[in-house]
Amino acid sequence: MPNLDAALYRWIFQANEKRDDLGLPPGFIEESIALLKRVLGEEYLEQQLIVESGPIPVMDDEAHPLRKWLLSAHIFQHIVQVMELASYFRAFEHDPALLSKVEKLKRDSFWSTFFELAMATRAKRACRGKEEVFLNPEVAESIGDFTISVPGALIPVECSRLGRSLIASMASPKALLEALSNRISDGVESIGMPLCVKIRSDASLNGDTYNSVLRLVRRGLSDARALKLPAKHVDGETTVELERLTSASEEIPFREAPGGIVDVVGTDWGFAVRLCWVPVKDRDEITDRH
Repeated sequence: MPNLDAALYRWIFQANEKRDDLGLPPGFIEESIALLKRVLGEEYLEQQLIVESGPIPVMDDEAHPLRKWLLSAHIFQHIVQVMELASYFRAFEHDPALLSKVEKLKRDSFWSTFFELAMATRAKRACRGKEEVFLNPEVAESIGDFTISVPGALIPVECSRLGRSLIASMASPKALLEALSNRISDGVESIGMPLCVKIRSDASLNGDTYNSVLRLVRRGLSDARALKLPAKHVDGETTVELERLTSASEEIPFREAPGGIVDVVGTDWGFAVRLCWVPVKDRDEITDRH
């Protein structure tokens, strides 16, 4: 079984082959990987690179970003983003609140934490004289993600991120269902088998439930890629199950009828959708079929 040091050494060796093209100084890649290992911890990196050792398609948006970057140094973007994360850790290596940010980053909050560290680092680099920037710990009493200290004032800064994170603020269950279907569709498209995904929750559908379901779906899709099916993942009141879709799978319990959708078999399912892909020759055919 490969070990963590061997996996990291292989990545460093591959990245160094592109070091000159990226304009990185000698030893910078090695120092950055050592910093990541020190800050993130060997156990976490072993989980990402050794325990979950299945291959990841390069364009798989559902894969954990750090795992995707560190499993391949053949792509310039992967090398650059690993160096970028290390630079943020380097900027706040001696900040006592960095540990809580790292723990948040490990808890399925990678991109939001990455963004907070990016903004804090840029603010710190812009400081002059007695100005300072320090991270705020991830506790209920904290105001803002980080604080800018200037003579005579402390300025808390709260980061908000444009993009998919806005979905958490959407109140409409219908909009959340549509977004969830789209995210699952994107995730299963790269998997070479038909899947049946079952989501049950005793909680109402809101932004928190949506995020919980997405976390569980990602884990289930990782199992599917590793051919570990059926898979079941639970988070509080929410459960996500994935299995191969066969003729024996549970059928969608609804059908279209005049006036709307009707329940066919009397189950307690509240929503169901069937995702299908049909091969086409060109965009004109897509338009015609639509």
